[in-house]
Amino acid sequence: MDYGSILEERTSPAVLANAREQYLRQCARGEPSAGSTFAYAHAMIGSKNKLDVKDGILCLESEYSTTPQHQSDSSPSPVEAENPLDALKLAGFFAFCMG
Repeated sequence: MDYGSILEERTSPAVLANAREQYLRQCARGEPSAGSTFAYAHAMIGSKNKLDVKDGILCLESEYSTTPQHQSDSSPSPVEAENPLDALKLAGFFAFCMG
């Protein structure tokens, strides 16, 4: 995987606004879907705004930690894991640190 290209990717304000709107609509009806949560977090991680990036990482971490298979201490590190969410979380962290 080319982390350099992931770190260069940016989310357009329109895409971020659309993801935010969908996520907030679902929150108003109850618990948002994992797909909507992931889409919103992914859009935030690609933002030029560092606060959005940080919130996106926190959102992914929260979603990740509430997934039953990741609630034990034996979870693999993001570098070792095969789950795409782990790789995205790692890439978002690097984007935030390098931003």
